[in-house]
Amino acid sequence: MNIYEFLKTGILGKLSLEDTEESLHQKFDKKWLGEKLFPDANYKDVYYYYADEGSIEICVQFGEVAHFNILPYGQKFYIASSQTEKCWLGDIATLEQFIQLLNSAGTSWAFYSRYCLRKQVTLITEGNVLITLMYDEQEPPYLAKLQVSSSAVFGDSSKIHS
Repeated sequence: MNIYEFLKTGILGKLSLEDTEESLHQKFDKKWLGEKLFPDANYKDVYYYYADEGSIEICVQFGEVAHFNILPYGQKFYIASSQTEKCWLGDIATLEQFIQLLNSAGTSWAFYSRYCLRKQVTLITEGNVLITLMYDEQEPPYLAKLQVSSSAVFGDSSKIHS
């Protein structure tokens, strides 16, 4: 799936932060959404769907989509635009590679300082997509996730270093 437009808009196909529990079931079939999973059995207002065979994590809070993540492992998601060739997310290993890809695709981005800590670097795109890369001594750097959250806004100067 090409996520070029997702990086620019924060909308992944038919999935967006505007969705509710009801609209998820109207837009997607049960097989695609998967099971409703509760992280805390005593607290039924927050739950997750691991949609599209686990490649998309959707968090629902109080009946509305609070955030969703793309888990970039394997050959499921790629970026391609009129300016770039197809690049699979699973092939991106460094911050420099991702920045070069965003620049080549003409996607505005900045460092998102709120989540740049320890051995983690996070970028935010013009579509309010958070891109997190992890660095660990035992493993090579890797792309951990791409997330859209209502609390992250491109251009929020208190959280961005461009």
